[in-house]
Amino acid sequence: MTAVLILLAVSMVLCIGPEGSDATGTANVASIDGTGYETLEQAIDDVEPGQTITMTDDYTMQNRITIRPDKSFTLDLENHTLYASPSLKSSMFVNQGTLTVTADTGGIDCATGTANNLYLFLNSGSLRIDGGTYSGDTIVQSDSGNVTIQSGTFTGDNPAVHLLNISGGTCIISGGKFIGDLPSSQSQFDFLIISGGTFSDRDDAEGYLAENRGIDDLGEMFTILDIRVTVDGAENTYRIRSGESLPSEALPDDIPGYTYMWGDVDMETLGTMAFNASTDIAITKALDAPTVGIDGEDGIPFGGGSVTLSAVVSHELTEGIIFHYTWFEDGAEIVGETNPTLVVSVPGDYSVRVTASDGTLSSSAESTVLTVSMGTAPEHSIPPAFADDDEYVPPIYQGETSPDDDDSTTTLAYAAAAVLSALMAIFLVLEYRRR
Repeated sequence: MTAVLILLAVSMVLCIGPEGSDATGTANVASIDGTGYETLEQAIDDVEPGQTITMTDDYTMQNRITIRPDKSFTLDLENHTLYASPSLKSSMFVNQGTLTVTADTGGIDCATGTANNLYLFLNSGSLRIDGGTYSGDTIVQSDSGNVTIQSGTFTGDNPAVHLLNISGGTCIISGGKFIGDLPSSQSQFDFLIISGGTFSDRDDAEGYLAENRGIDDLGEMFTILDIRVTVDGAENTYRIRSGESLPSEALPDDIPGYTYMWGDVDMETLGTMAFNASTDIAITKALDAPTVGIDGEDGIPFGGGSVTLSAVVSHELTEGIIFHYTWFEDGAEIVGETNPTLVVSVPGDYSVRVTASDGTLSSSAESTVLTVSMGTAPEHSIPPAFADDDEYVPPIYQGETSPDDDDSTTTLAYAAAAVLSALMAIFLVLEYRRR
């Protein structure tokens, strides 16, 4: 009985094998939803539409792999590399289906192939590449179908052939780094559109650029913006690189007495703005506002009279400018007062608004408020008065001292006034008794 149990245990170990291996102990190189495969070919045969084949190890392809039209899947290389056997001819993959290739640091290397012009992908279906490193004679040969390259590094090892060769279908490159020659004839590459990426063959890449895309001296792509600028009715379009500012010639020259604006943006600010999208800019010209003040007395003479207020106006324009005046009293417009001067006989808060006009444009400014008050009465003597008990109280005049003061310097004017007041008091008493 013990011998039987031992044999069963040994059998189980042999069946299970080490992790990542099949029952025979052979390591798996790919998996689909946790199921391992010894070869990539086996995994591609079993993959269902929409599934992902994940590489779990590096793998050397001995034969070309054909992806049938009914196949639609993702090949995730992750950090692993597919190599071409020296015996491999023509191409590594023939894609007739829908294939998406993704990778982190992994990729495909067919530089070990011995055949001249070995393609990584011979495409007639739908091929999308996003990430990874790819090297070989020609990365993609496509006579029909669609090719989309979003990112990755692509190196052509054979200078005698082109990095990409698209003679039919469409090929759209939106990103990636391309090291190698591109076809120099636009007619050969009718369906190639480049909208992003970096290219060592800058001159040929420039012939395939998408609309509003450019390429700099380093082979890096950038977006071209169309900025349409209208000034004084004249319209011009300037093509600039995304992130750049308008050229100086796009902005109007300064004119004394006027200010150019784009909405709330002045020309100094507009000249430093960086644009990231095409736009229309309508620049308007405005007449500068005048500088306004008021000159005049702020007090009306006591007992009646008037003062004249004058508007003090200046403007950078010295010719061809007309000023219009509107006067205000206590914040309310004084109807009919449109002259540069105003005669004031009533106390109040006065201001003036001046509108400057060049015949086409106008602008206004208002002065600060000038408060005009009534003048005070002149200083005078205090008349004589009687106390409650009819006792006469002599008046005290400005600059004089009280008779109760000990000051012995009472003036003659005070004495005369006292005598007159006394005589007036006697007269009043006699008149009262007579009645």
